[in-house]
Amino acid sequence: NFHYPGYPVVMGDSFIGYMKREHLRELIGHLGRQGRTDDEVVQQDELLEVTDRNVMRMSPGASLTQAHKVFKQLGCKRIFLVGSMRGNSQDVLQGMLSKKNFLHFLKTGKIGHMR
Repeated sequence: NFHYPGYPVVMGDSFIGYMKREHLRELIGHLGRQGRTDDEVVQQDELLEVTDRNVMRMSPGASLTQAHKVFKQLGCKRIFLVGSMRGNSQDVLQGMLSKKNFLHFLKTGKIGHMR
């Protein structure tokens, strides 16, 4: 049974940031203690309080060499691939690259070319 460590936060087409799993759990618990029910919508300002907006963003067209440098030099755990898509705004989330998966595929030789 796999548990995700966190989730991207988007509003409309715009990527906002990343919310850790434990922060989401705490928010849900806090709202429940306030008497909120499961079918009530969480408000934008409530989400933003627990969303990390200072995350590493790269263009989907960035090279794997650039991603490697970011992981190695900055020590971040994930890179969010954000750019424009079909004429939409510049901050559309198009993907996410984790350091763990990047290193796994680099080690197995399955990165950078199709087999």
